[in-house]
Amino acid sequence: MFSIEKINLTQIYIINSIKLVELLKYFLSKSKALINKVFLVWF
Repeated sequence: MFSIEKINLTQIYIINSIKLVELLKYFLSKSKALINKVFLVWF
C-alpha cells in the first residue's frame, strides 16, 4: 500500500515539475519578446 502511494506521489511531483518548467519557459519567451520590444524602442 505504501509503495503505491509513494509511486503516485512521485508521479504527481514529476508532473508538477514538468508543468513548472513549461511555465518558466513560457514566461521566459514572453519576457524575451518584451525585452526585444524595449530594446527596439530604446535603440
